[in-house]
Amino acid sequence: MNSQGIPELYDELGKINGSVYFPFGHDLLDRNMVRMIISAVEKQGAKVVNGFRALTVGDDKGLIAIELANKNIPCANSIISSAKGDVSTALELLKKTDSKLENIVVKTTGFTAGGVGTQPMKADIDYLAPLLWASRKDSNPKVIQNDIDGTPQSEGRTVVRAYIVGGEVVGCYTTKGYGIVNCAGLARESKGEKYIPTESEVEMYVSAAKTVGAEGFCRVDASGGKNKAIFEINPLARIDAEKYGLNIPEEILWYCIKLANN
Repeated sequence: MNSQGIPELYDELGKINGSVYFPFGHDLLDRNMVRMIISAVEKQGAKVVNGFRALTVGDDKGLIAIELANKNIPCANSIISSAKGDVSTALELLKKTDSKLENIVVKTTGFTAGGVGTQPMKADIDYLAPLLWASRKDSNPKVIQNDIDGTPQSEGRTVVRAYIVGGEVVGCYTTKGYGIVNCAGLARESKGEKYIPTESEVEMYVSAAKTVGAEGFCRVDASGGKNKAIFEINPLARIDAEKYGLNIPEEILWYCIKLANN
């Protein structure tokens, strides 16, 4: 804070004066620091690609689940529970909306990049109860979800990764693998391929990004299987997708120029 109580940014060269700020960070310390920086520059009145809300809500698996459900955007049914949660009740609630429930996905809330903190397992109290109990010293609650994809695991699963910049889908690619994939990561993931989404898919991806305030930039990970649904939204996703024919850094730069000139 300066003498007028206005936040200021500095690096080793001195004070930073920017017209548009693009937040990026991968590990936990960087992600937390980026939130602080963006919060400060927003209070200066500076333009940002993603604001504090996107970096807070869009970077938490639990908050994402709540926001998507409240906006009726297709997503997995989710139960958020602490280590003291009633496991049998959680499973019963999921089975009410998914009568064929055989497997579940357990995610860790808080800042967990990609598939980190995600664990598929059988929808059985003997599997879920020990996992929740083991997390009793963890400060982050768990998100328990049904296996939303709907495609038989023996056929393999497809995940669509859609990049959103400036409220538009600027490119997508798919990856395939086996197992449960309610997360960014896939077990035995195949080589990605460029993908052209349908109009309804584009609408779903953009709506999901806007729901968490990350329409400036994010990567939306969604089911490419029988049931189209959103898995996750990542406002701090990697932008190196050239091998899929996508130039995401250029799209972000053009969007920053547009913001600066408006």
